[in-house]
Formats: sequence, C-alpha cells, structure tokens
Amino acid sequence: MLPVLVAAWLLAGGSPSEMAVPPPPTYVSAEHGLTFRTPPGVFNCRLPADWTGADHGVTLFLKPVSCAVAVGDAEPPKDLAFIAVYYGYAVGEDAPPEPPCDKVAVMRLFDADQPVCRRTDATGVTSYAIETTYRGGDGARDLVLSLTTTPGRLQGDLGTLRVLAASVRTCTMSWRNGRKTFTTGAGPACPKTGRY
Repeated sequence: MLPVLVAAWLLAGGSPSEMAVPPPPTYVSAEHGLTFRTPPGVFNCRLPADWTGADHGVTLFLKPVSCAVAVGDAEPPKDLAFIAVYYGYAVGEDAPPEPPCDKVAVMRLFDADQPVCRRTDATGVTSYAIETTYRGGDGARDLVLSLTTTPGRLQGDLGTLRVLAASVRTCTMSWRNGRKTFTTGAGPACPKTGRY
C-alpha cells in the first residue's frame, strides 16, 4: 500500500528531499464520503497544490521521516512506523480470499467492534489491520486501516490506531456540474476543511 500512495505523490511532483509534516487535524475524502481526525503526532508527505488523480487513501507516519524514505530512495530507519489508510469501491467477489484473522485486539470502527488482525506478508513484514465495508452513497466501499511498526513501538502505536479508528465517520458531499447536482457519501455533511 505504501509504495502505491507514495508513487502517486511523486508523479504529482512531490519532492523526496522534503520531510513529512503534520497533516491537517481533519482528513476528508469527499469522493468516498469519509472523514477522520488525524491523531496527534502523525506526519505525511504533502501533495502539491495542483495535484490531480485518484483518491484511495493516505499514509500517516508515526514519527518524522524524510519523504525519500517513503519512496524508497533512502534506507528506512529501523523503527519506521506508519498507518496506511486505504479506501475504495468494494471489489466483492473479485477479491482473493483473505487469510484467517490472527486477532490481536478489538477496536471501534464506525461505532462497531472490529477485530485487529495480525498479518505477515511474503517479505516478512508484519502489519495489524482493521478492515470493513461501508456505504459510500453510490455503492459499497472497502476501508482498511493498517499499522506497520516494530515490536518495541507496538503497544503505543496500537493506541494511535485505536484513536484513528474511533474517529472515522461517513459524510456527504454535494457539488454541481452545470445543471446537475452530484452527491457522494452518506450521513452528515463532510467537514469543509482537511479535504483530500
């Protein structure tokens, strides 16, 4: 997930020499009808103001890092930790089956208890993910909050993931194109600040 999000950032003109910076306190994806409060102490690589492209999430680093690390141009620190937030239209039956959940915790997401599953990929990287499907107005959407961290940081970083998950909400955004009005999302209006 991290390479996909950062590759889009680079293609849009982001500079790997920049340092990740604190994001706005509220994050909004009007396209996917989703909002959350960014937890204190997180950082991300900013997109250029004129960037256009697909909106499928954000990577929140849990300590300041060089954006060169994020794109693989520099050796990552041994304690690199981040939360990848992914959302997109639900692919349903086309998705490969998920491995069984190795549940390590339960967290609130969309006002429901969800398991936090530990998964180790083919390269040996372990992540802790909460996955769910939500109603985005014009169809179902997948949401994955995935924490990658080190054993020494795990308990504190799970606390940050818990704060993030508890703040996730759906929201509605409307806009006009000529005479036609388009609406995405469900629930209350999306916040006007912190837009993706």
